[in-house]
Amino acid sequence: MHAFEAVKEWLEHEEQKSLNKAFLAWMKGVLLPSRWEHIDFAEVDDLEGVHSMLEETVKEWKRDWKREGLAEGRAEGRVAGQRQLLLMQLNAKFGELSDEHKALIEAADEESLRTWSVALLTAESLEAVF
Repeated sequence: MHAFEAVKEWLEHEEQKSLNKAFLAWMKGVLLPSRWEHIDFAEVDDLEGVHSMLEETVKEWKRDWKREGLAEGRAEGRVAGQRQLLLMQLNAKFGELSDEHKALIEAADEESLRTWSVALLTAESLEAVF
């Protein structure tokens, strides 16, 4: 944003008036729509408006990234907990697992972990779980 602010400040000088208009038209017509299709730049009539919209967009991105990061972190934590619980249950029921079985569980997706956890309830052998 600092580079944009510097260009905006330079273009605001009276002698840059025509270049300012051309730059704004290019940004509204070419650059910005190609990057941010979801934003309507029709209402923007000066570089300060562009600056404000870009600042708000960056803030929205940060909020979105934070929410997405938290959601991914919760999902990863949930899967890690499922892995740990399944390992503990399998060890309790069948004894120490082989490295191959541990690796299989560590590489498993959430759906597989759920399937194996349910199969564990009625399995007579470790092989019956998988």
